[in-house]
Amino acid sequence: MKIVIIGAGDVGSYLAQYLCRDRNELILIDTNRERLDALSERLDLATYEGSATSLSLLQEADVAGADYFIAATSIDEINALSCNVAAKLGVRNRIARIRNDEFAREVLTMQLADLCVNPEKESARAITELVMHSGLKDWQELAGGRIRMVSLDVGKGSVFAGATLAQAARKLSHLKFRVAAVLRAGTSTIPSGNATLEKGDTITLVVPAEHTVELIQASGVHDRASHNVMILGSTLLAVLVANALRPVIGINIKLFTLKGEGERSGFQLADELKGVMVFETDGKEIDAMAQEALGDMDTFLSLTNEEEKNIITSLVAKHLGVARTITMIQKAEYMPIVKTIGLDIGINKRIITAQEILKHVRRGQLRTQVQLPGAGVNVLSFEISRSNRIAGHVVSKWSLPADCVLAAVQRGDQAFVPDGDSRVETGDLVTVVTLDERQTEVERFFG
Repeated sequence: MKIVIIGAGDVGSYLAQYLCRDRNELILIDTNRERLDALSERLDLATYEGSATSLSLLQEADVAGADYFIAATSIDEINALSCNVAAKLGVRNRIARIRNDEFAREVLTMQLADLCVNPEKESARAITELVMHSGLKDWQELAGGRIRMVSLDVGKGSVFAGATLAQAARKLSHLKFRVAAVLRAGTSTIPSGNATLEKGDTITLVVPAEHTVELIQASGVHDRASHNVMILGSTLLAVLVANALRPVIGINIKLFTLKGEGERSGFQLADELKGVMVFETDGKEIDAMAQEALGDMDTFLSLTNEEEKNIITSLVAKHLGVARTITMIQKAEYMPIVKTIGLDIGINKRIITAQEILKHVRRGQLRTQVQLPGAGVNVLSFEISRSNRIAGHVVSKWSLPADCVLAAVQRGDQAFVPDGDSRVETGDLVTVVTLDERQTEVERFFG
């Protein structure tokens, strides 16, 4: 497939990394030559320097023949205008990164783009889910919500602690589930049946939606919505999260704003966010939060625009006894070390945005793709074609690539967690979990 990406920033480069694999012809356009050169040195792609709103530049890049046009710069207007130019050139599938909801509606109404992705809204949705499920490190829905993939820590007394996967499966034989990945000391693995799980591991479980709560409880994790939540930040993301949580019965929210960071003052937010206690700080936010019982919080969210402040305040919160921290991390390369430095959950808006875009980009039989930062693995869904050699065969007869586990199968309106006796048919949508370095091999197997 031929895919054009506009913008070589964090979102564009993340997309390029995942889309610039075999069978994809990738074109990257940006006004910054240094960014383009840095990516072209390690990825097989064509680069063009200049404005993506220029008709002549897009013609020079032969955008007219593209299967997908993804406008991912940090400026809404440029993304919309470049999609408009691409539309005039006949590109049918256009995706725009748009932060302003009203503008996004106009873009869709005018048919400039087929899909608008809002980084803050997608990130707020992910964070809200994590706050509502305090025992989880990550959460994804598969097969239209019929199957869930959850990541959680193995704690003392957990049925998984000190047990092999086979032993854990026997102890929980009344539940249908699969351990798809294990994160230990910053390194992710796809475990085999005789792998032993240890206290402190982060495990990713695949489970039918109706068994999720029972499995989480059986694993020894106390999963519930946080009662006392403290948020630091005046960013749009911080406001969206506070607004999403405030209607939830039983959650008490304290929002600490920073002067000059957001579009609205603390007084304006206090008036807007009914039921949320809003405090405005001016450089001494740690002292102010400590005076408001920071150490008694169930969850602390640091969602400012300053990465260093987010990390430091989250570490202070942990030191004071906060059970769980969710930290906005600006640099994607920092995500794998979040747990290593003592933080619980890292959120990166650019990764979340890119993952949402990737869900809508079809590559051969690869239907969707997301990454679980909390687990360090990739989750891929493939449609089984008639020509695929595994169609009609039971799973135990497959020769799956190394470091790959079959997590779920969707067949029409039905979905299940497969075992060795399960049979995959033509038209099924299968979901697998694998490591980044194995993805190309897995795509070949299913493609």
